[in-house]
Amino acid sequence: IIGKIISDLSEDYFVNIITGNADGAEHIALNFAMRNAYKFDNRYTDWTMLGKEASKERAYEMAQLADIIYLTGDPNHYLSKNLTEAANELNKPISYFEFED
Repeated sequence: IIGKIISDLSEDYFVNIITGNADGAEHIALNFAMRNAYKFDNRYTDWTMLGKEASKERAYEMAQLADIIYLTGDPNHYLSKNLTEAANELNKPISYFEFED
């Protein structure tokens, strides 16, 4: 489903994947981008390696870089809550989807 979302978006938009390469959807999106020559911004060394993957700071940095935010998983999980809060504050659109690894 992640590949389909990226492919569908690329029909109308220039797609740049923003990721910290966290386990799950971020890692899959990054791999899809690399395999299919999509532009990506991998902030692994800024966020994940520094232990910021769960921080609100990371959520705000991601939201500032994004035009739209796609979330998967439990919307009540702190990562989703952080990104939702940041997106709402920055007036960025959010789309939720179901994802199975």
